[in-house]
Amino acid sequence: MCLTVLAEPWSWQDAKVVKIGHSVNKTEDQEYRRDPSGVGVASSGVSTQTIKVWTYALKTEHQLYLGKVENKPLRGVREGDPVRVAVLRGVLYMLTPDAKKHRLELLKPE
Repeated sequence: MCLTVLAEPWSWQDAKVVKIGHSVNKTEDQEYRRDPSGVGVASSGVSTQTIKVWTYALKTEHQLYLGKVENKPLRGVREGDPVRVAVLRGVLYMLTPDAKKHRLELLKPE
């Protein structure tokens, strides 16, 4: 019996990291709990969530891709570094010179 697995068609392009940005987004949500009297709800405080976002601008010969990752930056990636990029099913992938593949959320191609 022979099992054939179809690989995804990776279309890698040479690119350069032209800009890396960093931002911190804070959101505050009012929290509620059941009122002790059993009727309605009462405020129990405010919860704050902090999300760190890194954005990467990657320039190929014909296109500029913008991608983002949350919580921590991509290790070893700096502005000016040569990388390879591919877009597959709406997701931006970056292949660094040390052969590590990173997945970024594709913001918009220009």
